[in-house]
Amino acid sequence: MALACETTLDEERVSLTLIPSMLPRDVVHLGRYASAPDASDATRATVRSCGRIAAAMFNKGSHLMPTAYKSFLTDEVKALIDVETEWGPYSEPISPSEVRRFVHSIMDDNPLYYDEAYARGTKYRQVVCPPLYASFAFRRAHGTPDPLDRLKTDRDWDAYGGGGANRQALPRVPHGFQRMVNGGAEIDLYKRIGPGKRVRTKARYHDIRERIGSTGPMAIVITETIFQDDDGDLIARARQTAIFR
Repeated sequence: MALACETTLDEERVSLTLIPSMLPRDVVHLGRYASAPDASDATRATVRSCGRIAAAMFNKGSHLMPTAYKSFLTDEVKALIDVETEWGPYSEPISPSEVRRFVHSIMDDNPLYYDEAYARGTKYRQVVCPPLYASFAFRRAHGTPDPLDRLKTDRDWDAYGGGGANRQALPRVPHGFQRMVNGGAEIDLYKRIGPGKRVRTKARYHDIRERIGSTGPMAIVITETIFQDDDGDLIARARQTAIFR
């Protein structure tokens, strides 16, 4: 969590980002901006307000921080960075009916996704799937357990990795935290695929970090998944950030 303050100094817009772990003396240092002879009243007020809030957040956080916290980021944990799975099995061939249902769910009625005559007039020359479809191309095989069944007996399970068997195949990071928050995702797209194609994935730990926030320590785990079609071409590369506290 960060507190962003924006003001104007000498007709230039200046952004100040204060983090909860900033010491009060750092806030005082920022206050020097407001001590300039030509600083406006608004500038002084903005910096003073930022300083008060940041100092208050720091003081609050110090009460919540464990007094004997031991970092989980050992050499053993760092060695997990770049650990990757094997390629997973290919999905079933993508069917037009599945694409139709996906298009309905995202409410994007682009004829490129279903109209062959229209698609032939585009650079793709054929019907293609929506850009993010590859990550939804997998179906659980008959007779296999639901990966979320664990929630029936373990209500505190974070379900991280529940969206894909390959991500579940990665060794768990022994950070010791119980709660997980979705920190966001980013995806790079390289190739559009269409009905009839199959997809497979491979996952790896892109990065593992430790942060000390206003309410205590946290683990930030970034997992990268790459998607490949049955021509061996790279379709997409996705990075998912999970925050454990």
